[in-house]
Amino acid sequence: MKKSFVSFFILSTLFIFSNISFAAFSAGELGTVDVVADFSGKGRVDFSFDLKEISDNSSTQTINWDARKILTGQTNPQWIWSTSYAVVRATITSGNVNFYMYQKNTDSSSMYKSTCARTVAVYYEQGYTPTGDDSRDRVHRTSATFAYSGMVNKATKGGEDAGFVALSFLLTAEKLSDSDLKQTYDPETMTQSGDKVARYFTDEADYAEYYSNGEVIRTESNFKKEYSILARVGGPVFGVYDEDGHYAPWRPQLVDNTAYMYFGGNFMNIKKRDGFATDKIVIMKVVE
Repeated sequence: MKKSFVSFFILSTLFIFSNISFAAFSAGELGTVDVVADFSGKGRVDFSFDLKEISDNSSTQTINWDARKILTGQTNPQWIWSTSYAVVRATITSGNVNFYMYQKNTDSSSMYKSTCARTVAVYYEQGYTPTGDDSRDRVHRTSATFAYSGMVNKATKGGEDAGFVALSFLLTAEKLSDSDLKQTYDPETMTQSGDKVARYFTDEADYAEYYSNGEVIRTESNFKKEYSILARVGGPVFGVYDEDGHYAPWRPQLVDNTAYMYFGGNFMNIKKRDGFATDKIVIMKVVE
């Protein structure tokens, strides 16, 4: 397996204030993907990733959110569209080349390193109802999944409650209309409709624990390689509908192998002056 990093994002802090009209990832740089052209005997590989502003289609190096749309203190999910989008172009005829997109929030070089995962799912024996008493519940627990993905709270270094802002992206066959962008962004309800599908960002450090009689008997990486594929032979990847990497047997018709990526953030339990950031979103070319 040969890996090469073709893009590296640096997204700076998003602070939530009550007295400003907008908030953006304004510091740092975002290195857009150079077009990769490989005309060797193994096939053709062309790939590019370009960020733009939704308002005027101008090029940008940052992914932005409008803070006027973000309410603090919301205890229910509050998914907000980013004001930026990406144009993804991929022509890949080599069957052993994949492009993956994932995060590295626990990387030692990160300025916003996460040291605490959040619990995203806990599973119990069939028929058991959790009591809230961990010492009792743990005996009946079969597995639990923990994640580092999203934007990290700079003060808490991640963890539960307001430790993260979950991030998701929507891949579409056509640019979204103004009316589309007025709809609520919710990756849980955006199922396959033939031309778009939403996915959560995955961190390479995500993991699952498996239990027996309350003891951890096995720990496995939850970094789903299939789930993280952005492009492969045939072009941009659509059809992923769960974190186990299941694919539908179709790919929407694309013009010039071009897809569009829109971003959403879940600003739940946000407090004034909270700061969130990630500088470790990576697109990686892998020859397998």
